[in-house]
Amino acid sequence: MSTTTPQQHLARLIRPSCRQSQIQLNGLRRSNKTHIRPITTTTPLQIKAKVREPPNRNTFAKIRFTTADIPPYSFWERRLVTPFVPNNEVTPAECYDACEHYVTIASQNQSGWRQRTLSLPLSTAPQQEEGSKIPLYTLQYAGNLLLTQRARTLAIGTHILHSGTVLGYPPSVLALGMLGFKTKLLDDPRFADARDALDRLVSAISPSPQRPKPKGGPAAQPVNPFYHPDIFTLAALRHASRHDDARALELLKLAAKSFRTLPPSSSSSPTSLPPPFPSPPKDPEPQIKSWQWRTRAIMQEHAILVRRGSHALAAELLRRSIHDDRVDAAEIGHQYALTLSPDDNPERAALLEGAVVGGVEAAAVELARVARRKVVEGVVEEGWSEEQMRVIADEWAGIAGDEAAV
Repeated sequence: MSTTTPQQHLARLIRPSCRQSQIQLNGLRRSNKTHIRPITTTTPLQIKAKVREPPNRNTFAKIRFTTADIPPYSFWERRLVTPFVPNNEVTPAECYDACEHYVTIASQNQSGWRQRTLSLPLSTAPQQEEGSKIPLYTLQYAGNLLLTQRARTLAIGTHILHSGTVLGYPPSVLALGMLGFKTKLLDDPRFADARDALDRLVSAISPSPQRPKPKGGPAAQPVNPFYHPDIFTLAALRHASRHDDARALELLKLAAKSFRTLPPSSSSSPTSLPPPFPSPPKDPEPQIKSWQWRTRAIMQEHAILVRRGSHALAAELLRRSIHDDRVDAAEIGHQYALTLSPDDNPERAALLEGAVVGGVEAAAVELARVARRKVVEGVVEEGWSEEQMRVIADEWAGIAGDEAAV
């Protein structure tokens, strides 16, 4: 039986693909475009123009969809499969029904509907009888899947994540916050609730009692320690993007410390969770030590050390990390390879080649650049002709997918 937990798989949904990120980026930025009225000499018709409201704190909370915008059952059936969803923790029928129930209730937009309709803590099986609550755990799967879609269907996904965020559900806060970070819009008014919720989570788990507690939002609830590393990491990424390197490093240290102090990995029953998290059977709290964004944390700490001129420390950080099976070895290996001398360095070449296998296109760009430089300088590797070296360089460039970059 797999020891991978439902929450680990759910957490992976937070990492959108490149195409998904582009869809999200285009959709989120579309409303920022300025529409300029064309110059005309004719008398304009007296038509009441629809004014587009600028992005604001309530953008994600607005109802811009109907039940007709929910993807058909076949959509859920194709995507909610093993290993994406282990052990049928969430079925296509549950996700489809929960999403339909959610859209119906949300469209009525009655006061306090989230607190009455959405269940927290959560169960994997949504109750579908009239007036029952919908588990946010199931909706989290649905919301993240809908982020891969366009327009009105995408709006359902962001609405679901926003609802979880305002209720203080950590996976929703992390998902919506990372969406804002990856699209470089986390400081945009649309993500104000995500920023506030993240601040509340950081304050709730921070060991620094002197730090003021953010006001507003739902009453503070105990935060499962399995979420602590990624909460600290996302907060660190945000501070680093605002050039607050000191606070970012402080948060990254807290992320590492919180990960080290997690209970040992366990595949036992969810009822074995440490207090204060007594869980009923089937409650999908994570059981395995996990730091979803560990690689991001390492790369961000490396970038800060480089900015501070601590190049030796930055290189040592990467060197220690490339053998850690809990990180993206390809991405870190590529970055570490760039710190090594390119002159006849077998370790550098091996790291770059491994990074290419791991899908890092920039590593292929670097290999093509090195190969072409050797041809220009007349440095031909033993057993290879100059023409063969050119072919190899072109092959690396082809793998990179952008020959102009090299």
